[in-house]
Amino acid sequence: MLIKLLCSLNNVFFDKFRKYFEALADFAKAIELNPEAEYFYKRSNCYFQLGDLLNAKADAVTALQKGFMIPDSYKTALQL
Repeated sequence: MLIKLLCSLNNVFFDKFRKYFEALADFAKAIELNPEAEYFYKRSNCYFQLGDLLNAKADAVTALQKGFMIPDSYKTALQL
């Protein structure tokens, strides 16, 4: 339940307010509690928006390894 709440807050921070640092912290906590592929992908997007391509790529690779389908445009942007 806590993880779902964190993710809901993250979506608001990330999508509506562009508060990437806040969303990044929440996704890190969600990953700590339950390391699902979607959380790695969303944290990757936060890193990307903040210009941290190294961490964005690392999280995207983890999401892919866990079976998450990442859009081709994002793979291209990260040179995956």
